[in-house]
Amino acid sequence: GHTVKFPFKPYPSQASMMSRILSGLDNKENCLLESPTGTGKTLTLLCSALEWHREDLKKSNNNNNGSDSDDTDSEDPVENFRPNPSPTIFFCSRTHSQIKQLTEELAKTPYRPNMLVMGSRDHYCINKELKDVPRKKERCKKIIKDPGCRYYKKEFVLSSISTFRKGGAKQVWDIEDLKKAGQEHSECPFFVSKDMLPSSDLVFCPYNYLIDPSIRSTLKDKVKNSIVIFDEAHNIEDALMDASSFESTLDELYENVFQVLKQIRMNPKIIKNLSPEKEHAINIIHPIMDELVAWIREKSESLKPIDFEKHSRVWKGKEILDILQGIGLSESNYFEFSSSVKALSDETDDKQNKKDKLGKPSAILEEFSKVIEFIFKNANWVDDYVLVLQKQTVLTNSFVKKQQSSKWNLIVSIWALSPRIAFSSLNSKTHSIILTSGTLSPLYSFPFELASPFPISAEMGNLSDIKNRAWIGTLSHGVRNEKFLCTHGNTDSFSFQDSLGETIIEHIKIIPSGVLCFFPSYGFLEKITDRWASTGLLDKINELKPAFAEPKNIKDFNETLIGYRQTVQSNPKKGAILFAVCRGKVSEGIDFSDEYARGVIVVGIPYPNLKDLRVDL
Repeated sequence: GHTVKFPFKPYPSQASMMSRILSGLDNKENCLLESPTGTGKTLTLLCSALEWHREDLKKSNNNNNGSDSDDTDSEDPVENFRPNPSPTIFFCSRTHSQIKQLTEELAKTPYRPNMLVMGSRDHYCINKELKDVPRKKERCKKIIKDPGCRYYKKEFVLSSISTFRKGGAKQVWDIEDLKKAGQEHSECPFFVSKDMLPSSDLVFCPYNYLIDPSIRSTLKDKVKNSIVIFDEAHNIEDALMDASSFESTLDELYENVFQVLKQIRMNPKIIKNLSPEKEHAINIIHPIMDELVAWIREKSESLKPIDFEKHSRVWKGKEILDILQGIGLSESNYFEFSSSVKALSDETDDKQNKKDKLGKPSAILEEFSKVIEFIFKNANWVDDYVLVLQKQTVLTNSFVKKQQSSKWNLIVSIWALSPRIAFSSLNSKTHSIILTSGTLSPLYSFPFELASPFPISAEMGNLSDIKNRAWIGTLSHGVRNEKFLCTHGNTDSFSFQDSLGETIIEHIKIIPSGVLCFFPSYGFLEKITDRWASTGLLDKINELKPAFAEPKNIKDFNETLIGYRQTVQSNPKKGAILFAVCRGKVSEGIDFSDEYARGVIVVGIPYPNLKDLRVDL
C-alpha cells in the first residue's frame, strides 16, 4: 500500500482518484480520469504522483546501498544536483498561467521535490534589447555569438546553488522568481532552467514540450521512462494533431527557405564560414525545396473554388507519397533529409557567426521534416494525413478585402487527422501517461483515437453537497418569451439580441460579485455588444456591473483581465461582468475563484465552423 501525505482529509472522490493513479503507476499503466472542476484534482495528482516517486526513489536507493532506511531526503546537498534513478514527473498544462497555479498548489503539499518550470525565451528572456523582438530564438542565437549577451555565461551560478532546489529558500517557485534571480545575478534564466533539467524530479511545462517531437528531443533522456501528466486534457487531441501537422505559405517557403539557401550556395564567402556538415545539408535540402516550390506553383492553377475568396485541392494517402517522391523524398532518403535539417539547426557549430542566415529556414524546415518523419516511419500513418493546397484573397486589414486585386495567398498544409500519430511516439517512451480533466467524456473513445490502452479509466463523482452550493440550469426562452435559438441566422435578429441582453440584466441583478459570460465566437461577442451599445442595454449592464470584453490581442487581454479583477476587488458585492469567448483565453487555464466568478453564463454551443476545410475533412 501507499501512504499519501495530503494537506487535509481528502474527499471520497479524491481518495478514489489517488488510488487509481497509484495503481496505474505501480503497474506502468496509462490512466484516463475525469474529475469535475472544483474537486481538488490538481492537489490529488501532485500528492499521489509525488508519493509514488518518493517511494520508488527509496526503493532505488535501498537497492543501490543495501540499506533499509526510510529517509529519502539526502543530507548531502550535492545529491540535489544529481539525476536520480526514479522516473521524472512531467506535469503538463495548456498555458503558463495554468502552470503558475500548479506551483501554487504544490506549495500547499508537504512534498518538496527538485522542481523546474520550463519556458521559452519569450517567457524567460530578461535582455531588454530583445523585449519586443519577434522570432526571439533567432535573435538570441545571434546576440550570444556577436556581440554577446551579458546574461549568457559558460557556467551559471544559479543552477549550481541550493536556492531553487529542495530545502532552498525558493524550493517552490515560478517563472517570475527565476527571472528576478536572473536579474540579480546577471544570468539568463532560460539557460539556467535548461541547466537545472537533469537534476529535476518534477517538471512543469506546456503540452507542446512533450507532444512535439522536435521540442521533446531537447529534453534528451529525461522523457525516457517518465511519468507524464496532462492536466485539462480535454483539448489534448487537437494539440496532438497540431503537433504532427505542417503549414506554410508559398511566400514563406520561397523567400525564407528556398531563396536564403540559394543565396548561401551562390556566395563563397558565406559557404566559407559554414562547417562541412552545414554545407552538405544545404546541398541536400535546396533541390528538394526547389521542387516543392515548383510543385505548389504548378498545382495552384488547378484548384477548385470553395467560395468566392478561397480555392483548394486535397490529396490523401498514396497520393501524398507520390507527391513526396516527385519532389525527391522517399522512404529510402527521408532520414538523410531529416539529418540534414538537424545539421542546419545545430547550435553548437563553432564556425557559425553573424553572417549565418540559417535561422529562418531552419525553423520552417524543422516543422516540415518532423511531419515527413512521421509519414515515412510508419507506413500506416500516411492514411491519417491529407495534403492540402489552398489559395485565398489577401486582406488589406481585418475588415476590407482587396476585391479588385488578383493577388492570392497560397498555403500548403500537411494535416494530421488523427491524434494517434503524435501520441504513439510519446507513449512508447514513458512509464505512464495520465490524462485528466473535468470534461473528458465519453472516455471509451480515447483508447481508439489515441491507439493506446488506458487500463485505468474512471469518472470521479462530484462533491456530495454540490447541489446545495450551485444552481445549474438551462434557459430555452428569454424575458420577452423570445426563443433562445442560437443558430447563425437567428442570432442576427435584433429581437434575439435585445432579449438576451435583458435576460442577462435580470440575472446579474441577483448574482453577487463577478460574473463570466461566454459566447461561441469573437464575431458573436462583437455583434451582440455593438447592438447593446446602440440600444442602451450596455449602459444598463454597466450600471449593475462594470462590463469588460475579452479582446483577441494578448497585450490588451492582460490589461482587460487586470481591470476586471481590480474592479471586483474594489467592490466585491457589486463585482463586474466579463464577456468572453468559448475556447478563447478566458476559458483556458485562468483561475476565477470565489468572488471572481459567482455566476457563469454560456450563450449557445461553440460548434466548429462548418466552412472550415479542416472540419469538413
